[in-house]
Amino acid sequence: MSDKIYSPDGQMVWDGSSWKPVETNSNENSLADFARNLPLPSSQGYSQNQYPQQTTSVPNTNNNVGQIDNLARVMIDKLNRGDMNTAKECWDKAKMVDLNTAQEIFENKYAYQIAEGYLMIAISELKSFKQLYDNPSTIGIEFKVQVEIAPNMVISALDNYTAFVPGHTSFDYNFLYATMWLYCRRFDLVWKREGSQRNFQSYFSKAYELATTIDEYDQLSELKDMWKQQKNDIKSERNKMVILGIVVLVGWIALFAII
Repeated sequence: MSDKIYSPDGQMVWDGSSWKPVETNSNENSLADFARNLPLPSSQGYSQNQYPQQTTSVPNTNNNVGQIDNLARVMIDKLNRGDMNTAKECWDKAKMVDLNTAQEIFENKYAYQIAEGYLMIAISELKSFKQLYDNPSTIGIEFKVQVEIAPNMVISALDNYTAFVPGHTSFDYNFLYATMWLYCRRFDLVWKREGSQRNFQSYFSKAYELATTIDEYDQLSELKDMWKQQKNDIKSERNKMVILGIVVLVGWIALFAII
């Protein structure tokens, strides 16, 4: 007997003169019926009713927006109070509620207010550093430690500032960094004077390029005058050290001569 000829769908067979339904047992029919009754995939994946999609995102409800907006305003209030450490907790909490909405509100709606808060903290920390700068002859390990850690909060505040607004295009950002490195240059025992000088010049030049108002040019002029005064003070201190060294050396020579 020749092989049977089946239709492409396997449901009909050619008997030599016409197509006849394929005879199957009840189990096969049940299996075929089961297969035919399976839900077909839709254009966006399986049917929502049969296979609901899983998601980890939180619905962007009005309640979420209000909660995140309030966290942003709390963060600004904390920064205005100088509380940089707990201010960041507001940002972290907002991201846990809804990352996309948090980015929209924090990095767009309130970006400049948040950045301004960080800027004010940097200014406040620089004022504290200035108190150390005005007393460079103070001797002691405690003073040296204070000088060494003084820029840390300034750097942290300015780095956080750039997370919300671009620092390279900001006069204030570059001016404050120039000021910080000028203070660092004063303390040669903590920072290398040459490196501090290079950093100062880099930020000062950028701030000068970005200056647009008389007030900004006046600030740069004052900073330049401070640099000149610092240069003279350092030179004077070196001369004193040389003279002191000569006096000590002469004293030792005289002592040995007597002995």
